[in-house]
Amino acid sequence: MNSPLFVGQSEYMPTIKSYFITRRDLTQKGIKELTGYSTGVISQALNELLEMGFIEKSHVSKMGKITYSMRSVVLSFINFYLDGFKEYDGWKEEIEEMMAGLENNKERLRGLRGFDVIYKYVSLFLSSFAIIQPIMEIIKDQKAKFEAKGDINGLG
Repeated sequence: MNSPLFVGQSEYMPTIKSYFITRRDLTQKGIKELTGYSTGVISQALNELLEMGFIEKSHVSKMGKITYSMRSVVLSFINFYLDGFKEYDGWKEEIEEMMAGLENNKERLRGLRGFDVIYKYVSLFLSSFAIIQPIMEIIKDQKAKFEAKGDINGLG
């Protein structure tokens, strides 16, 4: 549970993800029995996992009972990382605006306590986009190849 794969996530997410990794198919009731988490927490987690492509709805019974499945551990983690990169990429415009503000007011702000540290970190964060973008494209490309081959286990 202390794996870097789960850093920054709600405390319940690693547990629920782990159950999908080991069982692949689960219902909300099954997760509740395994974890003891409330229905609300489980519902929120399932919605997040669906949104990031970690799981999918694989079956809905006539009674409305939904089975959620992790089709592929590899594909689930690819989707998880792409989702994280999307969030990171969403900050780019804000950080660029922040840097423009720092640059435009550099002479006035330079003497203020902490300016140099803030400027350094904003610059570092901005420069990281040049590294993250190509990585994101490589992962997207690998995902497309993986899906095209139909290799859901990631072994081919």
